[in-house]
Amino acid sequence: RPLAASPPQMIKSRSAISTAVGVHAARHRSLKAHQQWAPIDSQLNARIICRSNNNLTHQPAPEYPKMRVWAVSDLHTDYKANLEWCEKLSTSRYQEDTLIVAGDVSDNLETLKSTLALLAARWRHVFFTVGNHDLWCRKLDRDRFNSISKLAAINELCADLGVHTTPCKVGGVWVVPLMSWYHADWDRESDVVGALPAHKMMVDFHACTWPRPDLNADDTSLALYFDAMNDEPLWPLLSDLSLPSQLGKAITDGSAEHLGIEQQSQQQQQQSRQEEQVFNQLLQQMKFVDANRDSISGRSPPGPQQRSPRSLDVGRTERSPSNCAGSSAADGRADPSSGSQAPKSGSQDPKMAERPPVITFSHYLPYQELLPEKRMLRHPNLAKAVGSDPLAARVQTLRPDVHVFGHTHFSWDASLRGTRFVQWPLAYPAERARSGREEGWQPLLVWDSTGGGGSGATPATHPYWSRHYAAHPRRPHDVTPAPWCCVR
Repeated sequence: RPLAASPPQMIKSRSAISTAVGVHAARHRSLKAHQQWAPIDSQLNARIICRSNNNLTHQPAPEYPKMRVWAVSDLHTDYKANLEWCEKLSTSRYQEDTLIVAGDVSDNLETLKSTLALLAARWRHVFFTVGNHDLWCRKLDRDRFNSISKLAAINELCADLGVHTTPCKVGGVWVVPLMSWYHADWDRESDVVGALPAHKMMVDFHACTWPRPDLNADDTSLALYFDAMNDEPLWPLLSDLSLPSQLGKAITDGSAEHLGIEQQSQQQQQQSRQEEQVFNQLLQQMKFVDANRDSISGRSPPGPQQRSPRSLDVGRTERSPSNCAGSSAADGRADPSSGSQAPKSGSQDPKMAERPPVITFSHYLPYQELLPEKRMLRHPNLAKAVGSDPLAARVQTLRPDVHVFGHTHFSWDASLRGTRFVQWPLAYPAERARSGREEGWQPLLVWDSTGGGGSGATPATHPYWSRHYAAHPRRPHDVTPAPWCCVR
């Protein structure tokens, strides 16, 4: 139900939803398939659940049709040179603009806080979603955190700084963080013989710690777990785009209810009777993803969508995300169109021309076409730790004008399935030196409606790999390694 149509008493009766929508991106609720996880969950609930926000309002925020959106990823400010780069950014150029930070700032909370504070002082709005490095738990931190409780701490930190971790409509443009995690079978291209296994080259497999053994990187459990965090925040966006709130009940109906971490209370005994049903539902969701993987990822001829993202609405009155206003979209069984991309603003489809611009972003990749072929990678099995099918389904459903991603440290700017996909990583100092990047390198301007003309689309850049695949088709079944590949 659109927020404007909800009476004030209904808003008050949905205090739990208002709380969840107001500040944080972590929309976890407990699977509760086994009661022994309750003590773990109860220690986290005060931090993973969104703090109450008494200033929420159902009044529509004013629109600002002129705006600019910049993007960057993989700041890695654990490196002194990268933190100095942030400090040198102009303190006046971006004051009315928006910045997207697509994950991987620092595994140290103090460094993460100081970096985001630097950025928040330079941009009017800063949007952030976590990457794998941000959720690392070093040995000294493991008495305080696992990766999920650290996510809660990061969300609180962002709320204190006024950094958005949930979708906001700013200047008439939806800016939408999408939570995600990778899974190995997202990779469907032929393997390079002798390549190092992903778990031996990725620090994540021992630096990220999870509160339950049913969450691990060996299957799709983490991908589904993180994807479920998107459900409630997406409600108002889907309402604004006139999309159904349920796009394939088989995958995510109730996933936010059962895959996250919820406050443990006296209701737990009543809910325990539903545990077996909930656990079986999770298994069915995983089986559905496995059975429909190609259709979800968009790699086969498009078929009916089988997905159910939801959305969240935010205004631009102040920097703080506490001015977000959320509502539930109208429920109903979806009758979605095929997986083909809808035309953008200015095209022949009047419905798409009327919809507001949408910029989504994630740390991980939705499609394998956004990664060089495995024979071209230094570590070919990197492909097994970079992408997410549930993320691809979110992007397919939302059909954004622009999607920003990170993680792989390959600059990218290409159109695919009707969306412009951009990666603009600061990356490691040694990587910048090898690439010969110019000294004055800045975040990339991905949206600019200040010049008039009715469109905010900015000219495409032409990074190396984007140019390469614009001129040469992918040959994913060619497994002859390039000279720089690390193979045995």
